[in-house]
Amino acid sequence: MNQATVTRFPGVHRRADSGIYQFGLRAPQDLLAHFPSGWAIRASLKTSDLKEANAKAKALHAEWSGMCNSS
Repeated sequence: MNQATVTRFPGVHRRADSGIYQFGLRAPQDLLAHFPSGWAIRASLKTSDLKEANAKAKALHAEWSGMCNSS
């Protein structure tokens, strides 16, 4: 399977200048006061492989979701 047939996980983007994928997740509207930049997560995934980037992004998304859903 080549990268053309792999679907990007939402929030995964490839940097044009380096070819490295990054992940960005916007903060929910009700939490924007805690995230002045508007980003809940914005991080390099440190890979140029889309399959690996998707896996790392899913883990970051799950971690963030877990923090938001815990009381």
